Amino acid sequence: EAIWDRFSDFVLNVVAVLAGLQLLSMQLGMSLSSLLAVGGVSGVVFALACQEPLAQVINGLLLTFSDKFQPGDEVKIGEEQGFVEKLGWTQTSIRRYSEETVIIPNSKVSKQTVINLSRCTRTQYKTELRINYSDAGKMDQLTEAIKETLSTMPNAILPNEGRNLWVHWRRYDEDALVIVVDMKFYLTSRGDTEQYELRQEANSRIAKAVEACGAGFAMPTAVQIEKGQVS
Repeated sequence: EAIWDRFSDFVLNVVAVLAGLQLLSMQLGMSLSSLLAVGGVSGVVFALACQEPLAQVINGLLLTFSDKFQPGDEVKIGEEQGFVEKLGWTQTSIRRYSEETVIIPNSKVSKQTVINLSRCTRTQYKTELRINYSDAGKMDQLTEAIKETLSTMPNAILPNEGRNLWVHWRRYDEDALVIVVDMKFYLTSRGDTEQYELRQEANSRIAKAVEACGAGFAMPTAVQIEKGQVS
């Protein structure tokens, strides 16, 4: 309905402008074509002045018909992220998470990558776990324990559903053994809240699995050289 409302407004505006020109030509005793010819030069100047606003309006129409987002949707447009408050003819209003409202020209919106978070049905969880070198003998047990506990999460997308659930000991770092966890979840509600809750539960399950296996997370190491000392 919003799309057709905006399109009908545009058509009515065009009709109103044409009707106004016709009435003006009648008042001046000139034909519409003569009036347009007399105003040719000024029309060129006017057209150049209106080039940017007209581009904004056209982009607004294109955004409406493309249905990339609607008021109320949670979106990411370029570097901006928040909720769409208004999709206007020339500009789009985004309410940031900080409750600030940013106005983005539609010509800029049309050139940006738009991610509609409200329409996402899946999400990725990916993290790296840094495990102590002293726990190298427990890595096989640990990766299996993590994979098992994550696979039982309610929204987990399992390999038999076309997505990988990866829990692998990938590499040696200077101060840790690194396990990479990569999996997907179904989303059942709009926005980021459910994604944050899923990530929190996954983090909690991983921490419990590490503890149950008697392993520990590695702390970053740093070397401090004091002035006047040679090591």
